[in-house]
Amino acid sequence: MHPIIHISDSIQLPTYLLIISLVYIVCTYALVKRVQHLNLNKNDGLDIALALMVGGLIGARLMHVFYESPAYYQGSPLEVFKVWKGGFVFYGGAIGSFASCLAVIKIKKLSYRQWADVFAPLAAIGYAFGRLGCFFNGCCFGRLCDLPWAVELPNFPGARHPTQIYAFLFEVCIFAALIYFDKTRDKKNTALHLWMRPKGQLFHFWLVFHSLNRLLMESFRADYRGAFIFNLSISTWISLIILLTAGHFLFHDGRRAKPSPTKKC
Repeated sequence: MHPIIHISDSIQLPTYLLIISLVYIVCTYALVKRVQHLNLNKNDGLDIALALMVGGLIGARLMHVFYESPAYYQGSPLEVFKVWKGGFVFYGGAIGSFASCLAVIKIKKLSYRQWADVFAPLAAIGYAFGRLGCFFNGCCFGRLCDLPWAVELPNFPGARHPTQIYAFLFEVCIFAALIYFDKTRDKKNTALHLWMRPKGQLFHFWLVFHSLNRLLMESFRADYRGAFIFNLSISTWISLIILLTAGHFLFHDGRRAKPSPTKKC
């Protein structure tokens, strides 16, 4: 693990924040190219991306502060602003990003489903590389195991599941599927492609399989993630809610788009 990159004796960079910053820059560049390819308004895309960044940062930090470690920050309130020390919760960021992006979309009177599909592949690949940031930072680690690919952490004894790598690999597969459907859903007439054709389905597909990815990761994790509810972490509950909600839309919209079989006389 390499939580800090030592450039010199006086210059040090937090690996996690560096990776997250690079991911955002690369994804923003990819967004511009994607928007131009789809003949959408570039300024609309950048406005949504800015809202995503601000809302995500605030939401991720607030969920860490108020859910994971409220007692610590109550005693040291100024520590809330020391974001370079870490302390972010993905689902807090996801909720903050979704709320801020939805506000921009509503204000600009844009199509929510259309823009959700624009961002779906970027969300997948951004999350994937964000988990690599977690791996190098040494957070979000897994339970003890004796598998050949187990990893050891500097501050925690024993070999452990590399849960961050599991999440990274699963999400890369999701990204590949999203790119495939994005390029072919209007060009092929198979049942699966027809199912994915309505606007918003790409985003619903990502939500369903991302939730499954997160549920898998949560089942192997051993780090502190706040109080459990009925023996399940808050992230597990959120994943289940997203899975059921997005699964409903994925099934319902896909079924409506699929043509009814013709009856033979």
